[in-house]
Amino acid sequence: MMNFELLAKSKNLTVEQASRAFTLAMETALKEQFELENVHVDLDEKIVEVVFRIPIDMDFREALVFDVAVLHADHLAIVFDMKAFPVKFINRVKTIFTQTLDLMKNEADFKYWSKKIHRLVEGVIKRYSDENVIEVDLNGQTGYFHKRHWVPREKNKYQPGTALMFYVSAVDRNQFKIYLSRKSPMLPALMLKHQYPWHTFVCKKRWIGNKSFIFTDAPLDKKFADIRDEISDMLNGEILEVRGMKYLKAA
Repeated sequence: MMNFELLAKSKNLTVEQASRAFTLAMETALKEQFELENVHVDLDEKIVEVVFRIPIDMDFREALVFDVAVLHADHLAIVFDMKAFPVKFINRVKTIFTQTLDLMKNEADFKYWSKKIHRLVEGVIKRYSDENVIEVDLNGQTGYFHKRHWVPREKNKYQPGTALMFYVSAVDRNQFKIYLSRKSPMLPALMLKHQYPWHTFVCKKRWIGNKSFIFTDAPLDKKFADIRDEISDMLNGEILEVRGMKYLKAA
């Protein structure tokens, strides 16, 4: 029997999820093998029960081999020991199991990352996939940073090993890809909000890489000015002009 705990850990899934995936894989392979629908897998007992309808799924004479008391138009339940399955069948189960695990992982990852769309994340640049796409390490997950979302003035920062803050612009469910941006008008405001989570920040206008107008209800004291300047440096010197929220309507 497979080590579900080890497999689950490798895919960042729970043991229960890996166990369910194996059960589904075994049931699918059995349904393919016998062209049946009524299949039950018991992983605890390491057995499989397959129900045949006589004579639709199995010839009556063949059914007599398994149960001499079987009747015409009866249902015959046959229990198989998993250890008795041929190698070819087990390989098919493993193939379906791997595919099912990948689907479950993609669904779990999408559910997690879809909540981060339009939010701020930190990532480390890994490599250039090509001249137009940079792969970013998001704590074990890969994000894709396309050229159209780069800030030209800070391209010198886009080197492997560099840690940057990114805006999650979209998440593709089908292929499961996370798309990142540094051009979003929301990025500077979100970087400030990361430091002041209980306050509101609104970016009224951003000239990408040059200047942003941001309004906030945070206290505009020296501490705030120091943090603003730090974030400005993180944005390659982009000027962050921050004003109180009361000036927003007039802007």
